[in-house]
Amino acid sequence: MRYLDLDDRSREARSLTRTKCPAQLRVKLDYGCERWKVSCFVESHNHDLTPPQFAHLVPANCRLTVTDKVQVENLHNFGVKTCHIIGYIAFQKGGYRHAGFTRKDLYNHINFYRRSKVKNGDANAAINYLIGKSNNDPLFFGLYIWVIYTTF
Repeated sequence: MRYLDLDDRSREARSLTRTKCPAQLRVKLDYGCERWKVSCFVESHNHDLTPPQFAHLVPANCRLTVTDKVQVENLHNFGVKTCHIIGYIAFQKGGYRHAGFTRKDLYNHINFYRRSKVKNGDANAAINYLIGKSNNDPLFFGLYIWVIYTTF
C-alpha cells in the first residue's frame, strides 16, 4: 500500500485485483458411502460481486451452448460473416449480454471448427497437392520425408 501513495510516481498505479477474499467451498469424498460432502463453506466476501449486467463477461460464464454451436456452424457454412452471426444471435436472445458468450468466444469456436474440418492438418493437404502435381506433370519431382517426433 505504501507504493500507491507515492508523490513522485511516473505512472498511475495499477488497480488492485487481489483482495484475499475469505469465501471458499471445500468438498471431500467420503469413501465409506462414496459420496461428495461439503467439509467447509464460508459465504462472506470482502469485495463487491460482479453486477448481473456484466456476468456474461466472467470467463466461467462464457460458453456457447450446443444449440448455439450448431446454429453458428450452419450460418458459417452458408457464408454468413462472423460479425453478422454474433449480431443475429444477440438479436434472437434480446441483447449481447443475454447471448451467454462474447465475440471472442464465437471467433475462437469458428476457428476451431474450421481447423477441425481439415483432414490430418495442413501438411497432409500440401503433400496430397504435390503428389497430384507429380501425377499430372512428368517433369515435376517432389520428395518428402515422413518424420515422427517422440518425446521421452
